[in-house]
Amino acid sequence: MRKYLVISSFLAALDQAVKLVILERYQGIPTVIIPGIIRFDPVQNENLNWIASMANIKMPVYAMIAIQVLLAFVLIVFFSYQRFTSPDNHRLISIGFCAAFSGILCSFIDVVFWGGSLDYIGFLNWFVFDMKDMFLHIGSIFIVIWLNSCAYKDKSKEGVTFTTWLKSRLRK
Repeated sequence: MRKYLVISSFLAALDQAVKLVILERYQGIPTVIIPGIIRFDPVQNENLNWIASMANIKMPVYAMIAIQVLLAFVLIVFFSYQRFTSPDNHRLISIGFCAAFSGILCSFIDVVFWGGSLDYIGFLNWFVFDMKDMFLHIGSIFIVIWLNSCAYKDKSKEGVTFTTWLKSRLRK
């Protein structure tokens, strides 16, 4: 687990480093990369999440932090259970976990230290996003692919339900 948390932390640090460079050197300098498709357009998003942004709702900071902590906890427990009950090939779920966890970590840092997210990649004049959003989407895609793969359950651990696994982990 430690290895995956280190990878996730590295990805979160990369996201924050990119944002610092943009803030220092490129804030307020929009640039078209592919006309009508992709643009570089730094903007501070203070709505704290995608749903709040689309609905133009200001979400309370403490509520967002509580959601992020809960999601991080659920993701760690889910990942641990999946690794326990699956065969040795964990590549899909590991990539999914690292990407999703780094996205949650980036979001937490954005909320606590930035007061929102510094989004900078504009797509089709619909919305502006950042590396954190890509991490969250990539993680979600890999987790869905993992759950739909026929190899994600180890037949020898087929009888181990989530409840049994959780009870055994809590006893340790």
